[in-house]
Amino acid sequence: MALFEIWYKIVERWEGGYVNDPKDRGGETYKGVTKKFNSTWKGWVIIERYKAEYLKKTGKALPRNWFAPKEDTELELLVQQAAKKSFWDVFKADQIKDQNVANILVDFGWHSGTGTATKLLQGALNIPKTGVFNEYVLTVINNTDGKKLFLAIQKARLDLFDSLVKRDPNQQKFLKGWQNRVNSFIYQ
Repeated sequence: MALFEIWYKIVERWEGGYVNDPKDRGGETYKGVTKKFNSTWKGWVIIERYKAEYLKKTGKALPRNWFAPKEDTELELLVQQAAKKSFWDVFKADQIKDQNVANILVDFGWHSGTGTATKLLQGALNIPKTGVFNEYVLTVINNTDGKKLFLAIQKARLDLFDSLVKRDPNQQKFLKGWQNRVNSFIYQ
């Protein structure tokens, strides 16, 4: 069965620190946790404190890719808890037999939203696209060839990025990074 710790180490490489890019549809973000979709996350209280301290000290907003000091283990723990609860657990990834499939699927949900990831996963599995991840979907995943499913999820993600850029050319600046992230997942 898949392990959260393995997935998190992979995803952590791709999630920067604090970012508030007006062209990013996710908006204000810290290590992949978006304020737009996670406004009640306890970590935002800590981030707001850092923002205020930095502004007072420098007269400027937090710089792009700012990270909390390493000794702030509370904030890192909150990020991990959010990742586990909002993504890993939604996909019941502890019950997915193939770690590679769990890795790319949960990253898909983290990066593009769990509903979008579930619908595109269901399309790859040739089952109804309800957007609901349930025991049936889990069973189909575990009864599907892992490598074929992995490659289908990878392709669905890349196709999604192309369609996002076609709909909104402002997203073009993110495309290469998105593609690099997806292509960094290798079936082992």
